[in-house]
Amino acid sequence: MSYNLWTNGVTDADRFARLFNKSWRSRDPLSGIVDGVNQYFYANYPPILSSGSIGVYTSGSAPLATSEWTVDYESGLFTLNTAPSVQPSATYQFAKYPDLVIKSILVAGFDKMEMLWTRGLYLSETTGAGVVRMPMSPIVAVANR
Repeated sequence: MSYNLWTNGVTDADRFARLFNKSWRSRDPLSGIVDGVNQYFYANYPPILSSGSIGVYTSGSAPLATSEWTVDYESGLFTLNTAPSVQPSATYQFAKYPDLVIKSILVAGFDKMEMLWTRGLYLSETTGAGVVRMPMSPIVAVANR
């Protein structure tokens, strides 16, 4: 029996942490100079989640059409096709904790649980990913000899 900590662990943790890890920013003013030429503006809370809906506003209550701008989700860079005359804002969803932090928390939690309630579980890199393996029972170990 094995449990892939990197794949299954992140998925399982996301079930519980989804509400705590994701946040929304509504009409967040984007960073950048408004000079009639600049078309590049940054979100204040990157990385932006591609799974959430994004709206970019330059004036009024209607968002710009998605064909009028692009976004680099990792850096939070918004590129507008036309330089705005007012400070643009965006509504978007972002993750408070990147995947690497979540994985670090999972490993630390695994280590802590194994220290408190030793069951002989260990992390293995034999398949190229963090896998939790159950120790072989004596009956299975004898049968495999």
